[in-house]
Amino acid sequence: MRVLTAFAAATALLLAAGIAGAEAPKSNHTHSRPDPATMGGTYALRDIAGRTVTSDSLKGRWTLFYFGYSRCTDTCPLALPTIVEAARTLNQRGIPARAVFVDIEPPSGTITPRNPGIAPTQHGHHGASNDGAAMTEIAQRFAGGLLVLTGSRSQLNAATVAFQVRREHTPPRPLEKGHSINHTSFIYIASPTGTVTGYLPYDAPPANVVRAVRDKASGS
Repeated sequence: MRVLTAFAAATALLLAAGIAGAEAPKSNHTHSRPDPATMGGTYALRDIAGRTVTSDSLKGRWTLFYFGYSRCTDTCPLALPTIVEAARTLNQRGIPARAVFVDIEPPSGTITPRNPGIAPTQHGHHGASNDGAAMTEIAQRFAGGLLVLTGSRSQLNAATVAFQVRREHTPPRPLEKGHSINHTSFIYIASPTGTVTGYLPYDAPPANVVRAVRDKASGS
């Protein structure tokens, strides 16, 4: 990802200031960063077995969220192992944690309009409509270490608005099949009370995620 020198300097200042309760997400955009205090709320999704998972049922542990696309070959393969490893390390250190992947592609290929004016960091993905197979494969790949969720268009709208996730279907790029999706690519950290305490870039090392949660847990 190419970042202009001026923005790199600005990012360094934001890091020094401790923006977003963790580390300033990397981006080549110069838009302002969303405030974690404005995130969160009530939402309901479902897991790959069709069971309902709500904002209330996810309380009780530190939760590492990543919103992405199940057939992704770009940012998701980097972010998902990170949140799984970070959650495992936190549990080993006595800090109850879980990793959650929310597939933002509604089932049956329905098109979701973008959420305007929020969370600018985006990356492209491609693939066919969400038939559940790729979600199941991802869940199996991490052997119970990753809770994979999705939902109807309205359910996903509520969840992405809660976390200020911007998403937009676009025409396929060269050599791509199906469609592309631009979306916000942060790792979100939610406390056991469900409060969003911060976020990190999708390519943050697992150790950084662990440190961000540990620092928040020790200060709570």
